[in-house]
Amino acid sequence: MSNESISERPSLLSASSGYENYRGFLNLLYVILAIGSCRLVIENILQYGLLVEFDWPIRFLQDPTNWPSVSFEKNKQTVSTVLSILFFLF
Repeated sequence: MSNESISERPSLLSASSGYENYRGFLNLLYVILAIGSCRLVIENILQYGLLVEFDWPIRFLQDPTNWPSVSFEKNKQTVSTVLSILFFLF
């Protein structure tokens, strides 16, 4: 019994196939990378909680000397350094 519908052809990953569009593999890589990153973010939030304070701009606008972990009276040099860095960045 000969099977004429089956023919040999090169693999799509070989150089002899002539296939050069590997965009699907790149998209698969992006999906795997995104899923892995999301898994790590969720795992860290579950383990440590959300450590970001979203109300710091409001607190800063109410009292510009109220920096997190910085006392203005004790450490004026640190505050002035941070302010100068922010000034030059923006």
